[in-house]
Amino acid sequence: MSTSVIGPIITASSASVAKVFLIGLVGYLAVQYPKPSPFIPPSSVESLARMSFHLLLLPLFYETIASTVTLHDLNTLWFIPVGGIFVVGISYGTCTIMGKLFRLQIQSCEEQEQEQEKEQEDTKKDVLTQGDYDALRIAASFPNVVSLPILIFPSLCEYEIVYTTFFGKDNKEDASRLEMIQSCTDTTNTMIFLYFFIWSLLFFMWGNFVLLRAVSSKTGERMEESSGNNDNDEEFSDNAAAANVNEELNINTPTHSNNKNDNQSSFTFLTTIYTTVQKQLHTILRIIKQTLSSPGFIAMALGFVTVCIPPLQRALFEPGGPLRFVGGTLETLGVAASSFSNIVVAASLHLQVEDEKRSCHDDDSDGIMQVGDESDDDDHDMEQDISVREQFQNEIHNLNQHNNQVDTEETLQQRRKQHDNEHNKDESSRNDHSHPNLLSDPNAATSQPQQRRRRSSI
Repeated sequence: MSTSVIGPIITASSASVAKVFLIGLVGYLAVQYPKPSPFIPPSSVESLARMSFHLLLLPLFYETIASTVTLHDLNTLWFIPVGGIFVVGISYGTCTIMGKLFRLQIQSCEEQEQEQEKEQEDTKKDVLTQGDYDALRIAASFPNVVSLPILIFPSLCEYEIVYTTFFGKDNKEDASRLEMIQSCTDTTNTMIFLYFFIWSLLFFMWGNFVLLRAVSSKTGERMEESSGNNDNDEEFSDNAAAANVNEELNINTPTHSNNKNDNQSSFTFLTTIYTTVQKQLHTILRIIKQTLSSPGFIAMALGFVTVCIPPLQRALFEPGGPLRFVGGTLETLGVAASSFSNIVVAASLHLQVEDEKRSCHDDDSDGIMQVGDESDDDDHDMEQDISVREQFQNEIHNLNQHNNQVDTEETLQQRRKQHDNEHNKDESSRNDHSHPNLLSDPNAATSQPQQRRRRSSI
C-alpha cells in the first residue's frame, strides 16, 4: 500500500470518528448545561433511552434491512454472519487469555467474603469475583455494533478511497459520485445489520444468560439453588431415615434389604438425571423464548421477511409505491435514531461518572461521619462522666451538710444537758451552804428546839 493511499484512509477514519465524538459531546454537555435546568434533565435520561430504542432504533432496524438488503446480498454476504460468530468467539477467548496472562485473582462470592473476613485493612487485595470476570468477558465480546457503526460507515463512504472500493470496478465509469456514495452506504448498512442479526442471536442465547447469572451471583440472589439443595438434603435425610427403619424391620432378611437399597439408589440416580435434563431443557427453552420475543430480533426478522416478499418491499420503499408513506415514516425515524441514541448514551455516561463521584464522596463522608460520631460519642461520654461526678459531689456535699446539722443538734443537746447538770449542781451546793447541820447531823433538827427551850428557861 502506497503512501498516497494511507493518507486518505487516515483522514477518512479520523474525520468519521471525530463526528461521533462531537455528537457524543453534545449529549455529554446537554445533561449539564444550562444550569440549573439543563436541556436533558438527569431524571429523564432513562426514559429517553427507552424512547430512543423503541421509537427510533427499531424502525431503523426494520427500515434498513427491508430497504437495502436483497436476496442477492444474502447470497453474497453470507460470510458476515459466519464471521460474526468467529469475532465473538475470538473476543471472548482473547479476554480469557488476557485474564490468565495478567494473573487476575478470580474468586467466587463466597470465597471473597471469607477472604475479606480474614484479611486485615492493611493487606487488602483487588480480587475479581467470578461474576465480574464473566461480565467483563461478555462486554469485550459484544461491543456496540449499531449506534456507532451506523454513524461511522456513512461518513467513510463520502471519501473516494472508500466508495470506489465498495462500488466495484465494473460500474465506476457509468455511475456518478453520489450514486457510488449511496451504494457504499447501503452496502455498509447491510453488512452492519447482518452482523447485528447474528450478534443478537448470540447475545440473547448466551451473553444475556451469562450476564444474568453474573448479576445473581453478585447480589447473592440464588435462593432457588439453595432451596433445591435444602430439598435434596431433606430427601437424603428422609431416605436415610427410611433406610434405617427398613434395616430395623428387615434385620433378619439382609438380602432383601440390600436389594431394596440397590433399587432405591438406582431410582435416586435416575431421578437426579431426569431433574438435571429437565432443568437444562427449561433453560434452553427460556433462552429461545427470550431471543424470539426480544424487540430487536422481531424488527430484524420482519425486515428479512419483507426482503423475501419483493412486492411488499417495492410497495414500501420504491417512489410512488402504495405504502410509500409508511416506508417514508420509518426512514425519517431511522435518520434521527443514530444521532439521538448517541446523545443519550453520552448523557448516560456522564451520569455514571457523577454517580461514581457521588459514591466516593459518600464513602468519604461516611468515614468522616463515623469519625465524627465517634468523637461525638466520646464527648457525650465525657459529658456523662462529668455530670455523674458533679452529681456525686453534690450528693457528698449534701450528706456533709446533713451530718453537720446532725452534729450541731447533738452538740446543742449535750450543751443543754451539761448546762442543766451544772445548774442542778449549783442549786444543790446552795442548799448545802444554807443547811449544813442537816446534811452533817440528821438529829440536829430535833436538838435545836430543845436548845431553844433550855435558853428560854435560863
